[in-house]
Amino acid sequence: MRLRFLGSTSEAGACPSLYETDRGTIVVQGLEVVDREARAEIALRVLPDRR
Repeated sequence: MRLRFLGSTSEAGACPSLYETDRGTIVVQGLEVVDREARAEIALRVLPDRR
């Protein structure tokens, strides 16, 4: 799989960063989400399995 860097909110290009794959998917590089409310919000969003 090849990645194409799309951008980052970090000046050093560290996380969080976004990449597009040659498979038409997006990769998000970032820190683990430990906040319970944020994790609950993420859990409500069902992402399709595009394998």
